[in-house]
Amino acid sequence: MVLAIESCVSRGEKREAWRREGMAAWEEHQRTGLHLTNEEVLDWLARTAAGEDVEMPECHL
Repeated sequence: MVLAIESCVSRGEKREAWRREGMAAWEEHQRTGLHLTNEEVLDWLARTAAGEDVEMPECHL
């Protein structure tokens, strides 16, 4: 029973940390306007998955 409760609490804490990280990212975007397009991210992911050693694209306005 204790393990189940600990597991539930741990999942809740991880979910809350993930939510806070997302909110911080959104607030940063609202403040700066910096972003990447979906196309830029998908291209970077595809190249990385193909084994290319490529840097993540720079965020822009």
